[in-house]
Amino acid sequence: MAYFFSEDSEPFIEKTLEIQSDDVSVRIFYSDDNKEWAERTMTLVEETMPFIGAAYDDDPPHDTITIRISDMAEENNYPFSLGRSSDELTVAVDYPIDSTVWGLSKMWIYRGNSDLPEWVYWGTSSFNAYWALEQAGRDSEASAYREYLTGDTALDDTIALDGYELPDNAADEPERVSYYFRESFLIYERLYEQTSIETLADIYHGTRTSQSSTWSSARYIQHVQGKTDAEVNSIFEKVYDGSVESEVSRWTMLHYAEIIGALLVVTLIFMWTFWSSIKGQFSFLSRLKERNPIQRELIKRYKSKDRILMEMESYFRRKIPDDQYDALLRQFYNEKFSNNSNN
Repeated sequence: MAYFFSEDSEPFIEKTLEIQSDDVSVRIFYSDDNKEWAERTMTLVEETMPFIGAAYDDDPPHDTITIRISDMAEENNYPFSLGRSSDELTVAVDYPIDSTVWGLSKMWIYRGNSDLPEWVYWGTSSFNAYWALEQAGRDSEASAYREYLTGDTALDDTIALDGYELPDNAADEPERVSYYFRESFLIYERLYEQTSIETLADIYHGTRTSQSSTWSSARYIQHVQGKTDAEVNSIFEKVYDGSVESEVSRWTMLHYAEIIGALLVVTLIFMWTFWSSIKGQFSFLSRLKERNPIQRELIKRYKSKDRILMEMESYFRRKIPDDQYDALLRQFYNEKFSNNSNN
């Protein structure tokens, strides 16, 4: 552990850790009266961060991670603040539990372009932080952490995680925020109990590598179902007001309808662009609508009525004597042009 000063003369401690075979530099900034906190936090990070990487089975989200001290008032009564894909974590030191590991865990899932439901971010990060504390032998911290997250709330009614939006300040709806954190955490604890930490990592990787970055709750639950043989619908019952199975089925139907619609659009665009080249491949359609079997066979052979007429002209030209052909030709000419001149 080394001690430094920033360009603004702000003191910080720094240490390089090896996480999932990659090096990451951790910097913790402090003031004179919280140097001990910074040292304790660095020890906590050093012990737990390898297990956070193991929980996600993924390399660190950044080459350098910065941790700064703050308080609940500054963080709007949330445990920490972390911007999307940010390498800087600000921790409220007066929060009821030490939330540093929780914030670091969220840094893993909060990177990249995947747009997941908020309960997935909070639930995955909070459980993986708890798992890392346990694996690191931090039993007292892990116990206090879980006890706080899963404690009873004063909420009179339940809320659906999918439809709830966290307030700007947690103090505006403290019971609802506590309920939201608790149920999000319990989803992943129960999922872990029925599967494994490897399955949770596999679920996480599936969201990172998907070609479509937008994830609804129903799509995410279906994704989880595809990663395990366990019956997991009951685990997600707090996500919706209604049936989980109905919501997932509805999403599945709409999803496949979108795929079929997209394929139809692509097909029509392709046919419009290349019609002159491929129209011969669809000549069989014109044969289907001809009721006369002789004409169907002729179209099958000559592809179009115009071609049939040309072949018929050539055929009868050979069969009709020249004098009769010339007479018929004059008759056609006189009638045709006589009618045109009268019109």
